[in-house]
Amino acid sequence: MTSETKTTVEPEDILAVELECAECHARFSRPLRAYKADPQECPNCHAVWSSQDLGELRDIAYKLATFTETAKRNLMKFRIRFEISHPPRA
Repeated sequence: MTSETKTTVEPEDILAVELECAECHARFSRPLRAYKADPQECPNCHAVWSSQDLGELRDIAYKLATFTETAKRNLMKFRIRFEISHPPRA
């Protein structure tokens, strides 16, 4: 017998964006609506995270927050879910 587990999240399930520094592994979480500035370096160790503009990340956070507000007001006649992967089992 085969069993399959599938996990989906709805936009309103996404509360924040978490960033983890590749150098010091410090983690920082920002609520979607509070995500306004592009991170250029780690606030903890000051490692440079990217030399490129990360505006796409800011745009995704803004669009998810806006979409969630629209969904909460029941202005859409459908539900959207994102399927996420599971880590491999050891």
